[in-house]
Amino acid sequence: MVFNVGTGSRFTLNHTLALLAKISGKPANPRYDPARPGDIRDPQADISLARQKLGYVPGVDFEQGLGRTWAWYVAQMAESYSQGG
Repeated sequence: MVFNVGTGSRFTLNHTLALLAKISGKPANPRYDPARPGDIRDPQADISLARQKLGYVPGVDFEQGLGRTWAWYVAQMAESYSQGG
């Protein structure tokens, strides 16, 4: 069985970029290209099956999770540079 996990809420790419700019302290300069075949315009993870079968409840909101992901990425990059990568 496959489960979607997430917050159960929808966040646009523009909102996500604005949050990343806030978290990173760096400006987001998006480039808008035409949509491509197969692009998903409004994605949202449906977590109802995970909630029903596993009792899944998101423990971290989107902004907090994005902040944690950014901190992990920065730490990984620092480690890579310190090892000569």
